[in-house]
Amino acid sequence: MHTSRVAQYIAAAIDRCGKSQLQISEEAGFSKANVITMIKQGKTKLPLDRIEGFSQALGVDPYELLDLVMSEYFPDHWVFIRKTLSSQPTALWAIGNGLQRQ
Repeated sequence: MHTSRVAQYIAAAIDRCGKSQLQISEEAGFSKANVITMIKQGKTKLPLDRIEGFSQALGVDPYELLDLVMSEYFPDHWVFIRKTLSSQPTALWAIGNGLQRQ
């Protein structure tokens, strides 16, 4: 079975962070810890609206996680978005709380 790059990245981040999956799920805003297992195993996708909380819980760069998730889940859309954003001054595309690219 092919494990996704997102799943591999998340599994490694979970191992590094030293937190339980229950603790990560609570910090990231998931109601059940088994969702973390499913994401880590590539059985379910990380919801886009959880990237910020998930990255904070794991201690990883939110833009790096967003880039990886978008590249894997929505590659064509992400190419268009990155191309569009890169043609604009960064002040126009700074996107809230921790996802600002400097």
